[in-house]
Amino acid sequence: IQDAINAANAGQTISVAAGTYVENISLKENVAIIGAGAESTTIDGGGSDVVYGADGASVSGFTLTNGGDSGVFAWSTSPTVENCIITNCDQGIATAADAIIHSNIIVKNSGYGIFAGTSSTIGRPASPTITNNLILQNGSDASGITLYQAGGLVINNTIDANGTYGINVSKGPDPITIEIKNNLVTNNGWYGINGYEFDNVTQISDYNNVWNNAWDNYDDLLPGPNSGSEDPLYVTPLARPTSKRASTSRKDMSEEMASSRNHINDMRAQNLSTTQYRRARKQTPRTPIQNFNYHLQTTSPCIDAGDPLPHYIDQDGSRNDMGAYGGPTPLIFTLQTNPGTDPEPGENPDPGSLPIGTRGPIALDLDASSDDQGLLQSTSAPTPGETIVVDIVITENGAGLNGFSVSLQ
Repeated sequence: IQDAINAANAGQTISVAAGTYVENISLKENVAIIGAGAESTTIDGGGSDVVYGADGASVSGFTLTNGGDSGVFAWSTSPTVENCIITNCDQGIATAADAIIHSNIIVKNSGYGIFAGTSSTIGRPASPTITNNLILQNGSDASGITLYQAGGLVINNTIDANGTYGINVSKGPDPITIEIKNNLVTNNGWYGINGYEFDNVTQISDYNNVWNNAWDNYDDLLPGPNSGSEDPLYVTPLARPTSKRASTSRKDMSEEMASSRNHINDMRAQNLSTTQYRRARKQTPRTPIQNFNYHLQTTSPCIDAGDPLPHYIDQDGSRNDMGAYGGPTPLIFTLQTNPGTDPEPGENPDPGSLPIGTRGPIALDLDASSDDQGLLQSTSAPTPGETIVVDIVITENGAGLNGFSVSLQ
């Protein structure tokens, strides 16, 4: 991949075939790299930063994993990171500029999900745009999102089951502006949204659903008149972390806000291996990601509960749904696979290797049998050899049709 990036000119796009690539990628300004899909295209950082950012560059369609420091390190640059799965890194994304972070699944990293800090190279507070991400079960001693002396937009994210804060904000010497809207901030180990030290900060926080966070839902921040605190009714959420309140002081909480910036430099300065670095930070071993599904159940109070302004409207034209799957550009991963067997009439197809929580469209190779007609509730059989694309969601009991959204290819 790096050879292709080095050979590319500004404005060009590099398409990367499915597979696993063990390398560390340095993006080039105004060059895009697009994987064949996060489910099939992986960049393994081998214990170092997986992707280094560049201004105007973009990376999409990959799983970024095994980053000894960050999945994406964009400390003084402003790339776009979208449609990626970032997991099993020390931090998901670290930036101190104006990165666009959209429609990613950032899950089970041992440190922060997203950390925005300060850089002397930029000379002003960072202002990332963080939209429509799932930020889940990141570090036992870290937040889902930390804005350390940084501003930005935090819109339509689902931030659940992270170790400390869901969203953690700290002021710096310069004025900053932060907008936090339409987010689901739930089941985190400390506070849901922490606005500690809000002097010199212009903040807009409203239309969020902040619920069931271990210490409290808000700290030094008003929720806004249109925010709520109800169970959002996720389909299959991850487990909430154990609260550490009994052993954690306010001083510890303040230090937590700055610790990630130190982590970024420590390993390089000390020349530690990844294993030695994690041992020094006393981090727990990484464990496999459990199955999850953060779509909202049909009775969720967070459907049509976001900001009603036109630029937040859902794709179907309805009022904004809170969380990563709401708004005009929701989180969408398209999975292409072939489940194991055709069903008998009235039965669900064998989902094969699809994990619980998978959501379509899914490509099913069908023949012209009556069984397939039963699956599709069709009045005519497909032509042999054609592919049917069916909108489904994999549940505990197999695959269930969702709306019978069917098209022929």
